[in-house]
Amino acid sequence: MEKYAALLTIILVVLYGTYNATRPHKPSNTKPQTTPRTQHVKNHLASHAAEELTKLDTPEYAYRYIRSVIKHGSNSLGFPGGVMEGGYIGEEDAPGVACFVLHLSGKPCPPGTERRDAHLFFSSNCSGCHGSDGRGLHGKYPDLTRPTLLGIEKRREALH
Repeated sequence: MEKYAALLTIILVVLYGTYNATRPHKPSNTKPQTTPRTQHVKNHLASHAAEELTKLDTPEYAYRYIRSVIKHGSNSLGFPGGVMEGGYIGEEDAPGVACFVLHLSGKPCPPGTERRDAHLFFSSNCSGCHGSDGRGLHGKYPDLTRPTLLGIEKRREALH
């Protein structure tokens, strides 16, 4: 009898799952209720988004973005060449490489971040995908010479 009970249970679960997956679901007519707290959070996030939008085109924002990509990688751009994992460049060398990338896109570096050997770190760690000129190889990797880097453009789209 125990064999049949286990088999019957499995059959019932499969039938119920099939029924639940194939039956039409009615859309809910109830609207989400707005409370003072949810409205406050919505306004708060909107003000931060507006503030961030004013900073997107600054060299300081680009510098912080490049440092973040160097440290954490970039898995959201969807380039056919693949994902860049973080950590290819150490913390002590990342500021100089970020400054070098800023120069590639025509932006000035924050004071104290320039390093004479940054191009060596770039060529040994980054140029394999981005090319020695930073333009990206055959469209498979991001062009780092763009006035606005692609990740920052995508952030702008997300904030609008």
